Amino acid sequence: MAIGIGSDRTWETYGAEDPYFGVLTDPRFHASEMTAQRRAEFFATGTVHVDKVLETIRQRLDHGFQPRRALDFGCGVGRIALPLARVCAHVTGVDISPSMLREAGENARQAGLANIEWLLSDNRLSRVPGRFDLVHSYIVLQHLPRAATESVLRQLLDRVEENGVAAVHLLYQRRESPARALAYWARREVPLVDRMLRLVRGAGAAPRLMQMNPTRLAPLFESLQAGGFGRVYVEFSDHGNAHTSVPGVFVFARRTPGLGW
Repeated sequence: MAIGIGSDRTWETYGAEDPYFGVLTDPRFHASEMTAQRRAEFFATGTVHVDKVLETIRQRLDHGFQPRRALDFGCGVGRIALPLARVCAHVTGVDISPSMLREAGENARQAGLANIEWLLSDNRLSRVPGRFDLVHSYIVLQHLPRAATESVLRQLLDRVEENGVAAVHLLYQRRESPARALAYWARREVPLVDRMLRLVRGAGAAPRLMQMNPTRLAPLFESLQAGGFGRVYVEFSDHGNAHTSVPGVFVFARRTPGLGW
C-alpha cells in the first residue's frame, strides 16, 4: 500500500528533478544553484541535527544513550542517515521516492559509508525488518496525506526496541487566512488546480505542491502510552512563513521494558 498516489508522485518529481531542495526548501539547494560548497553546507546541517538529537536524548531521557541500529523515515538524499551512520553500527533509510534513494546511495558511496541500507517505504513499513534503538523522522510526516500519518506513526513506534527512543517531528496546526486555507485545500485535493496555478504563474516546470498537513496529537500520545514509552520529552517548532504559521512538536520518547507491550 502506497503512502498516497499524489504524494508519491510529488516526491518522485522532487527526487528526480530537485532532490536537495525537496529535503530542505532553501533556494541555495535548488538543483540549478548547487555547488560543491553548498552540497557540503547541506550535509553539515544534518550533522548538526544528529548531534542535537543525541544530546537531547542524553540530557532528557537516557544519559548513556548510544544507538547501534537506527531507522530514518523519509531519509531523502541521506542528510540525516549519513551522519547517523558515523555513530551507529547500522542505519536503515526509507523513503517513498526511488530517485531520492538512488541519490542517497550515491552520497553514501562518496562518503565511504557502507553501513546504510536504503529501502522503499509504504504505510506498513513492510520492507523494514526488526526493531531499532533509534527511530527518527524529522520534517517528513507533515508531507504525508492526513489519513496516512497515524498509520505510519504506529508502525514507527512499533519498531522501537526496548530501551530505544523514538524521535518524531510533526505539525499539529495550520494558521492562515480563510482564503489561503481554501486555496491550499483546493491545490491539495484537486491536483489539476495546482497544475493550472503553476502554469498561470509561469512555473510549469516547477515541482508541484508540497503538502504541509497537521496531525492529531491525542492518538500519538495514546500510542506512546499503550506502547510502553514511559518517558516523553517535547520541543515546539514552527516551520511557517510570512503568510502561514504551522506550529509543530518534536517528540522524544523512550520505550521502557515491561510497560504496555
